[in-house]
Amino acid sequence: MRRNLRSLIRLYAWQLDEERRKLAELLRTVEDLERQGRALEAEIVSEQRAAANAPEEAGMAYGAYAEAAIERRRRIAESSATVETEIGAARERLRGTLRRLRSVEVAQEHADRQMALEADRKAQNTLDDLALQRHRRGS
Repeated sequence: MRRNLRSLIRLYAWQLDEERRKLAELLRTVEDLERQGRALEAEIVSEQRAAANAPEEAGMAYGAYAEAAIERRRRIAESSATVETEIGAARERLRGTLRRLRSVEVAQEHADRQMALEADRKAQNTLDDLALQRHRRGS
């Protein structure tokens, strides 16, 4: 049983590492999407300034740019919402794996304590037997 528990501990520890790696990847994705969103907003402001100072024909091209920028903003927001949902699910999986790992670790600690108590009991029985034999010889 001890070997099975140690194997489970290794398995759950590996799963926990994998879940953490996946969560970190999702968090990096959200950061990247936020960075893209900030860059887009800065680009929009820059294009608005350029359109305001440009001749009328060039300013008309801003309308097409604005439509594309709005679509990009929508896609970024949609992707961000999707990844946030995935992050919530990944955190829940991580918590579940952590609970399973901790449960098996507690069982292992209990088994180790039981084995130590059994070893102590056997050692004490041996000492008691030796003391009893010595007492009999001395009588």
